[in-house]
Amino acid sequence: MTRRSAFDDYVKARSKKSKDFADAHAKAKREIAAIDAIVRALDDARERAHLTKAELARRSGMPAETVRKLFTAQGVNPELSTISRLAEQLEALLVRDLYV
Repeated sequence: MTRRSAFDDYVKARSKKSKDFADAHAKAKREIAAIDAIVRALDDARERAHLTKAELARRSGMPAETVRKLFTAQGVNPELSTISRLAEQLEALLVRDLYV
């Protein structure tokens, strides 16, 4: 079970006082969950393509540190262009493997 923090208590108290705050917090949590799901799906695709993070970075023309942080750091908020470049590279590799 996760321990509650002072921030959790603050959000709960503020949400009770303000429906707008509660709605904005809920929206932010949904957005974070969606981004996390996309990043997990990309990392799963990377593993299915048998690529290291460094190799995916090289093929995508990105710094290796960027890709490593994307797949290992907490609270990552990648730009859409980063997601798109990685997805494009992984899609090409996985589709190619289907026909080989």
